[in-house]
Amino acid sequence: MVKVPIVCLLFQAFFFTASAIAFPGSKAKALYKEGVFCIKSGQLMAAQQYFSAAISVDSGFTAAYLQLGNVYVLMHDLPSAQKQFRKVLQQEPANTEALETMANIFFEQNDYESALNYIEQAELSGADLLNRLKGLCYYKQGLYDKAIVVLLDAQKETPADADICYTLAGIYFNIKDFPKAVAAFEQARINGHPTDADFYLNIGTACLQTKQTDKGIDYLEACLSRRPGDPKALQALAHTHYTSGNYSKAIVQWNKLLFLQPGNAFARFMLGKAYIGNGEIAKGEALCDKATEITN
Repeated sequence: MVKVPIVCLLFQAFFFTASAIAFPGSKAKALYKEGVFCIKSGQLMAAQQYFSAAISVDSGFTAAYLQLGNVYVLMHDLPSAQKQFRKVLQQEPANTEALETMANIFFEQNDYESALNYIEQAELSGADLLNRLKGLCYYKQGLYDKAIVVLLDAQKETPADADICYTLAGIYFNIKDFPKAVAAFEQARINGHPTDADFYLNIGTACLQTKQTDKGIDYLEACLSRRPGDPKALQALAHTHYTSGNYSKAIVQWNKLLFLQPGNAFARFMLGKAYIGNGEIAKGEALCDKATEITN
């Protein structure tokens, strides 16, 4: 199973709402500006104090509640962040920043139904580009068909987004729709997704499932060039070479896997079968017998 990447923007973005600071008095506004400066310089504790002070001066200062909530998000104090965003929404029920961030917080807390509820409210209030988060909620709920439909909509909105392509690829892989998985993995690569060992392992395995044997082998070898000794890649290559009748190459891969996992009876047995297929009958039978002893 492919681990579907869940890339949440919750801890990656920060919003500054210039229009919201037009109404408070000069003292609250000055404290707010100091808080913004502290955020930009990475002084989160000081920012928390300035925004709290601004709220003490003006309890109706919506922007200060919003930024205090964002500070708590950056500090990974999600319950405190939720408290501030709820205060924002008490004053401005259609505040899209607060609604979107609440949706992200509930997603982080694995409360996908609440996240979907806030996504719906945000969309009704005019927010857009939330299909990716919505699709991930459906995926985590096990609603794969709905997740795919919504993520395809997200892909249309931002066609160059490599993460959406890779997420779709992972879902297709896990529901065993390997042709679509291969296409989505390849599109993710074109869009700039990192081609690390996991990427090559996943696309290589999917290629083998779609009988694209040569491509699958190339991708699995690319995986091993980046992560030598990956047991899944070694076993997939060994099995592919064996079933293709390329016993000498199968022997190489089964030996590598057995070196890493000397107690792997299956690898030992298949190594024996590969030797037998390669004409080394006695050696192969001895390995098969040894594997049988281990399992018994």
